[in-house]
Amino acid sequence: MWEDASHKVSYGELRRYLDGHELDSATNYPLRQALLDYLMGRCTPETAWRHMIQLYENYPPDNFQAALNLIGSHDRPRILTLLGGAPPEESLNEFERERFRLTPDMEALAVKRLHVLLLLQMLLPGNACIYYGDETGMQGYSDPYNRGPFPWDKPHEELRVIYHRLIGLRQQYRDLGGGTFTPVYDDGDVLGFRLRRENEELLVCVNRSPEERYVEWRESAAGSDFEPWHPAGEYRFNISGGIYLDERPLRIVDLLDEPEYGDGDGLPTAIRLQPLGGKAFYIRYPEEKSGGAGESAALKPYRRCAGVLMHLTSLPSPWGIGTMGAEAYGFVDFLAAAGQRLWQVLPLNPAGGGNSPYQSGSLLAGNIRLISPELLAQDGWLTENDLDEWRERMADGAEQRVDYAKLAPVSDDMLKRAFERYRRAVASGAAAEFQAEFDAYCEGQNWWLDDYALYAALKGYLGQESWQQWPEPLALRREPELSAYRQRLREQIDCHRFGQFVFNRQWLRLKAYAAARNIAMVGDMPIYAATDSCDTWVYPHLFRLDEEGYPSELAGVPPDYFCAAGQLWENPIYDWRAMEAESYGWWVRRVRQGLKNFDYLRLDHFRGLEAGWAVPRDCPDAKAGQWRRGPGRKLLRALELELGELPLIAENLGFITRDVESIRECFALPGMKILQFTPLDAENRPALTPGERSSVLYSGTHDNETLLGWLLGCGDEGGAMAEEAALDKADDLLEKLYASPSPWVILPLQDVLLLDNAARMNIPGTASGNWEWRALPPYLSSEVAARLYARTARGQRI
Repeated sequence: MWEDASHKVSYGELRRYLDGHELDSATNYPLRQALLDYLMGRCTPETAWRHMIQLYENYPPDNFQAALNLIGSHDRPRILTLLGGAPPEESLNEFERERFRLTPDMEALAVKRLHVLLLLQMLLPGNACIYYGDETGMQGYSDPYNRGPFPWDKPHEELRVIYHRLIGLRQQYRDLGGGTFTPVYDDGDVLGFRLRRENEELLVCVNRSPEERYVEWRESAAGSDFEPWHPAGEYRFNISGGIYLDERPLRIVDLLDEPEYGDGDGLPTAIRLQPLGGKAFYIRYPEEKSGGAGESAALKPYRRCAGVLMHLTSLPSPWGIGTMGAEAYGFVDFLAAAGQRLWQVLPLNPAGGGNSPYQSGSLLAGNIRLISPELLAQDGWLTENDLDEWRERMADGAEQRVDYAKLAPVSDDMLKRAFERYRRAVASGAAAEFQAEFDAYCEGQNWWLDDYALYAALKGYLGQESWQQWPEPLALRREPELSAYRQRLREQIDCHRFGQFVFNRQWLRLKAYAAARNIAMVGDMPIYAATDSCDTWVYPHLFRLDEEGYPSELAGVPPDYFCAAGQLWENPIYDWRAMEAESYGWWVRRVRQGLKNFDYLRLDHFRGLEAGWAVPRDCPDAKAGQWRRGPGRKLLRALELELGELPLIAENLGFITRDVESIRECFALPGMKILQFTPLDAENRPALTPGERSSVLYSGTHDNETLLGWLLGCGDEGGAMAEEAALDKADDLLEKLYASPSPWVILPLQDVLLLDNAARMNIPGTASGNWEWRALPPYLSSEVAARLYARTARGQRI
């Protein structure tokens, strides 16, 4: 559509293109011409602004949103040829038109200009149309010289990166295009637009000049919004994690570049538009529930404190594994005596392959191995003889390492005994209160519990085969076969429900005990489900599975500092489009449940929300993977709309791009910094940029070497250290860690105790020997608590 489609006259008749009778959309050549004229200096920014306003005013909203916004076209010279300043085609003969190609300098100029145009095109309301080959730098005058086969063997790497990134940005923020559209400009060289929807805004501004330009915010008369910038000499645009408007915070996130900061004080300084450059900003306007400036809402309740990372399995106990019994309550008391305010655990889901809770049979169920036998006995469902038998069967090596193979039959046997005693008590009318609580739990959790209990019962009945190997009617969840098995396995199903109820009951009581001592529980939410899991069995359409239920691609990460071959996790990739079609309801329910069980949640592999590493299923390692786009901001926005403020910690380790960090910053989520991977400043403290100071600082995680083991092996100076020197160095580093500006510092218990790598929890890329370490009883002494308290006090974290 060469003209404005709202008043197109053809053959003497006003066309009805925009009233639903003739066209679904219109190719937006008027916008293309306006943007090209602006960028090439053929009109002022105000003229281009007026063209944009006219289209917005003339087109009905649905048509404006559906317009096909193009830059390159089959019936015009290639966009790179135009932007490079090629001679007018009418000044050349046919032979010259066919042979003409831009010089390297002309091409470099064209790429810069195209970058500016693409930023506008990809984020404007409407549908972005790319003429094939523009993304590879194809050149040529008008048809037929702008045609030709796609140059598969001649990729233009710079343009590929530009297109890939801006298309990704479009996918993350395109929903804001449905809000209020406001073009803006100045009297010099800057053109842009604002998209406002509810309390969110996207601001895009570009500079066509070969010189720097500046813009600034102007506070409106109401003091709660901003006007577009106006000509006034040197324009400045301040940006930060939070600046104030009438005592209320405003969050502004630079989506393309790292924020620029001032003279080491962490305050933002002027942001400039580079020559032939552009900026895109995400803006969150104040809400009543917002946190303070520069402060993550997730960390608000504890401004400056410390905590310990230790999984429940690592607690000392005579049961072969840590449980939610007396030792867990004792650990809470240890934390309180040590001045700690946080207990971070690893996922409490059932452990799967390699004993890992990240390969769990369910992302919603609890690990029944963590149920306390003592508390079951207190409820009357186990006897002292049962407890003695359990201790005896687990006696050898019970305090050293978790022996999962030995533990499983003992734990299952005792849970069955407990359930049978409960059933007999119900039959005799002696368990009315407990029964009422159990029934209420089953009713409230039936949205996942019924499926999980059936899945677990079928697994037991079918010899623990993966559900992909079950008889087809069961694998495909067909009725009436499922109904028949619900009757056949009724007792086993009820036993699994009982186990989940007991787990939840014991956990919430432990959490309440910790809260009474001012200790918050930090949970861990794995991002991916296991291939053989209740999650993939019940919701196969939400995963990228083949017809037999196996993943076509596996999740992982590319080669990094943990593993030179990358990590292949055996987890299927999500079908994010299917998730979005259901408004991310599965995630909403899952996070809602997690926030009932924990005060805060560490969101595992946050990087995977922006893009996940997908590896073909038949690959031996993760080297041959590729990045697949994730939902990013759309998922977090859906969670926020349903659940309110998100007390999440983003596990932003590994290969992290600006696009990943901008999504995290949009929702004020703290990230993670690991001492072993963080440079030290001149005073031997972790060197954190102002943008990183809201991160949670760790000496290491469950995937790392212990701090002492790291120093003994290679250390921060690249050479192995003697044990005494390594102990001194570790002690000094922990002291500096506590003195850092990070609001939270969390140490694995192994680093509190300064243990070597014999105490390591997990080695990524290995399949055995992990998740077994346990803390021996002397480790949690009053002397250790006193030393930790003193360190915490010196760091002003009490």
